[in-house]
Amino acid sequence: MNNQVNPIIRLLTPVQDSDVLQLMEIFIDEETRRFIPELTEDIRDEEGVRNFLNNIKISQSTGEGILWGIRQDSTLIGFIGIMDILEYPTLFYAMHPNHRGKGIMKESVSETIGWFHTNHPALPLHTEVYKGNKPSIHLLQQNDFTQFNEDKQKIFLRVEPIVEQSV
Repeated sequence: MNNQVNPIIRLLTPVQDSDVLQLMEIFIDEETRRFIPELTEDIRDEEGVRNFLNNIKISQSTGEGILWGIRQDSTLIGFIGIMDILEYPTLFYAMHPNHRGKGIMKESVSETIGWFHTNHPALPLHTEVYKGNKPSIHLLQQNDFTQFNEDKQKIFLRVEPIVEQSV
């Protein structure tokens, strides 16, 4: 499986151990903690970030997950990944608060969807979003995610693979 994404204006590259401090800033951000608590609840310090990265490395080695850093120049400003690729592929992401609302994540989600459907052409890509996270819901809809379910707190969305029609 190819873990490389086409380089775009912001580089999507593997997250490195040297990115721990930038990741820490993202994980401790109040909005990040509010909208992805399942991911951030165990990450309160650098050790928590290192444990997260170790778990990602294990997941990547088995083909079950992938994580890229979103970079502007060489600085990590966010991350995007897919977990449970083999069973129920699920997109997750977060952006440093200083870089939100600039279209960077929209572009990163688009590139990640392209990578996913190139490498897994028959599978839909899922995600779940808290209902109060309107910017994320809008971003996902702009990237062709459609809602297929909801509960009291979240909506569940997916983007289907593009099926080419034969002529």
